[in-house]
Amino acid sequence: MKAIDFFIPNFDDLGAQMVAINVANSLVNYFNIRFVVFNDKGKFRNLLDNKIEVIQLDKGYLNINKIRIFNRLFQYLKYSKIEKTNIVVSFSPITNVIALFTKFFNSKLKVVIQEHCFPSVATEDRQNLSWFWAFMFKKVFYKFYNKSDLFITISEAIKIDFVNNFKINKDIIKIVRNPVNIDNIIFSTKEEVNDFNFESQKKYLIGVGRLVDQKNFTKLLDIFSLIRQKRSDVDLIILGHGPNLDSLIKKSIDLNLKDSVHFLGFKSNPYKFLSRFNCFCLTSLWEGLPQVIAEAMICRVPVISVDCESGPKEMIINKETGILVDKDDNTLFADYICELIDNNKMREELINKSYNFATREYSIERCLNKYLEILNSI
Repeated sequence: MKAIDFFIPNFDDLGAQMVAINVANSLVNYFNIRFVVFNDKGKFRNLLDNKIEVIQLDKGYLNINKIRIFNRLFQYLKYSKIEKTNIVVSFSPITNVIALFTKFFNSKLKVVIQEHCFPSVATEDRQNLSWFWAFMFKKVFYKFYNKSDLFITISEAIKIDFVNNFKINKDIIKIVRNPVNIDNIIFSTKEEVNDFNFESQKKYLIGVGRLVDQKNFTKLLDIFSLIRQKRSDVDLIILGHGPNLDSLIKKSIDLNLKDSVHFLGFKSNPYKFLSRFNCFCLTSLWEGLPQVIAEAMICRVPVISVDCESGPKEMIINKETGILVDKDDNTLFADYICELIDNNKMREELINKSYNFATREYSIERCLNKYLEILNSI
């Protein structure tokens, strides 16, 4: 049985982490899978199958910022040789770099890297990436990506960006959509909500994600303000945590939305909330392939999204599986939300078509077959 390392920094509540866990759990009976992390902290830790061994690279070693990456490179090189790793599947930019450098010293190691972000835009996001690391990725690290045995991206737009702007060989790139645990989501929607009181006479909108600039919840608040000017029976709930919480609360107060916008923080089971909403809204500046859209579809919630860089347009057939709106048109976005709330026929058609689409395109079984094909071929 092949020994395969799944390599991710931690168990934080991020999309790449959830994908890595879902894929690892689905492959546990086919390969000897180990989960390699810098540290084993994070809200998603308990989602990993308990049959999968977790290896911490930072445990027991000095964690000094300036030498951290070199320490982790040394630790993984030593570990992969001792444990005779056949394949490493990396799920983040920094682990991609460490895995590829390890390959220089261990030529037998096969390296499969992944990118879940749209690189041209992601490297300009100073809230998540300093100018130094942005420079290193654009001018140095991305050049090593051609040394990988296989490069997985999650959307056609990401592939095109890497090929055109970073000169990655298109022949090593495969597109594999993020898997979604459909049965688990459907089961989780049945759990009671005890920490929020839904009022029967009200309609509810929801936004989900980390409270960071990229997710652009300020735009969602502006759109919601337009809706409240027309009707008072709609509330907005935002699930997630992050550094922008205080500024978003202040903005909701400035817009006179304090009593109708509810920041509920991170929820380990967001699906029990999603299934109770009239509309899911995505207003991000950019995405990779937003898994939360597929999750909302499976929860049978109509989706409306801005047509941002990468992702939504590959998931939403406009006015069939959801609604796409120009990223600069807040008024049209607000109008479509009101129409979705009032037009039962339109809402039901979107719900049914999007549910069928998501359960077909994002099933773990579909993803599993692609990963089995990839991992058995190298």
